[in-house]
Amino acid sequence: MADTSYEELLHAGIAAVKAGQSEAAREAFIQAIQLNVDDARGWLWLSGVAPTLDERVMCLEKVMALEPENARVRQGLEALYSQQVAVRLREGLAAMEQGDRVHAREVLTQVVTRDESHVEAWWALSQIVETTEECEVCLENVLALVPDHAEARSALDELRSTSPSSAFLVEEIRYEDVTSIPAAPALLFTAPPITHTQGEIAPVPPPTADWDSLDNPYLCPYCAALTDPEDQECPVCDKELWITRPEVEKIRPAYWIYLGVQVAFVLGGGLLPVFLLSYAGGQLGIDNYWRLLPMYLGMAEISPEDMSLLTFLVPRPLVWLSLLPTLLSFLLLVGTLTRWASVYMGLLGMEALRVMVALVSLLILFTQGLGILGTDIQGIQASVYQFGIDLLGRAVIVGNVVVLLATGISYTMLQRIVDHFSTEDRRIVLRLDHDVVGSEIGLWVRGRAYVQQKMWAMAAIHLRYALGLQARLEAYLQLVVACVHLERYDLAEDTLQKARRFSPDSAELDEVAVLLDEKRKDI
Repeated sequence: MADTSYEELLHAGIAAVKAGQSEAAREAFIQAIQLNVDDARGWLWLSGVAPTLDERVMCLEKVMALEPENARVRQGLEALYSQQVAVRLREGLAAMEQGDRVHAREVLTQVVTRDESHVEAWWALSQIVETTEECEVCLENVLALVPDHAEARSALDELRSTSPSSAFLVEEIRYEDVTSIPAAPALLFTAPPITHTQGEIAPVPPPTADWDSLDNPYLCPYCAALTDPEDQECPVCDKELWITRPEVEKIRPAYWIYLGVQVAFVLGGGLLPVFLLSYAGGQLGIDNYWRLLPMYLGMAEISPEDMSLLTFLVPRPLVWLSLLPTLLSFLLLVGTLTRWASVYMGLLGMEALRVMVALVSLLILFTQGLGILGTDIQGIQASVYQFGIDLLGRAVIVGNVVVLLATGISYTMLQRIVDHFSTEDRRIVLRLDHDVVGSEIGLWVRGRAYVQQKMWAMAAIHLRYALGLQARLEAYLQLVVACVHLERYDLAEDTLQKARRFSPDSAELDEVAVLLDEKRKDI
């Protein structure tokens, strides 16, 4: 379906919205998105007719992933997040009243993950978490946000009086302890900094770390220096800020169908010269029929009489035509996988060549035959069938007809994926890669990859969000290193403090602490 079909579906959906036909509009927008998942307009209109709050949030998140600079959509998404938090809170409190503590913990953890300053959610969580360590973290967060919260103060004092060493429990948690508590990563590592009243015995509070300073898409992804949206290079580190990449990131099914047809052409095309040579070799009683190929290609000496016999059995042009498309198909298959823009015209030419070769092969077959005329040549009697064509001849005809049909399918798919071979220059913006958002493993692996590429700012934001979902010592170490290279020593110290709570006895943390101290001395 051409690109105009997407526009038609989009306009049909908009017309249905204006007519008050929400369900029809939703169906039209969904069909349009299936044709072009990378156009933000479809997702934006779908958000307006989505039946649930979560679906509306998902649609606007897709828009933000495609258009991160869209301020109006960002404001709308923040409003939906607020509504989502309110709905989740009501759901969690209702589950608490019904005695479903597991579901209540799950929902309320989502609330504090989305809004770390939600006092009511932290207070409710403190009453249903499974361990005293989690309860203490929840209560400390309540008091950090509302220092005069009498109930939280009383509950925390009672908790510490029954467990004298509880003030140090956060410092003693190990990796296996944290991973055994589903809510622990969000509670321990995305909570706001905790403050303590005078006279309490508590760990040294972490330094004030301004992570929001990295919340600007036009910071340099390498050194986090402020850049102009139109800058080609970072004015500080001189790194390139623009990349050339395919216009379409998510490959559509039509591409895979086309690729499958091309693989079939390469494999099937390779069988045709094998059939032709085996036929000639069988007629001549030659077991190793590959010896005939150099003769057909003019690379081996052969008497005129033998050559005449060979070309009678299988005409030489037919052998050449059977080899040429196979070689070209293989080269263009490689080009299809790379999605080079220059390959597309070659692919169009290849479709035309296949049609021409199939038609010419059929013409040669019907005019010259495959050595199956009813005459004796040097004692070889050719078999004569009803239509003057033997079994191999029929196979060649069927094969060429199949090629013509497959070429039609291939050409149709090729027309649908023309944008897959287009490239555009894109500015590298400092934001989470949308394909790994919400995946702890994906965020960690992507952050590690950015560390290897020395894209320190990109690494920092991915690793920090990965730690908000699940604690990993390796992620802490890499995040500290990234912050050191960014010369954001406040962020490095903040990360190091949290890592110490997670793994107090880690030798690796001692090493990065030494690195941090050395860098600070150089200031």
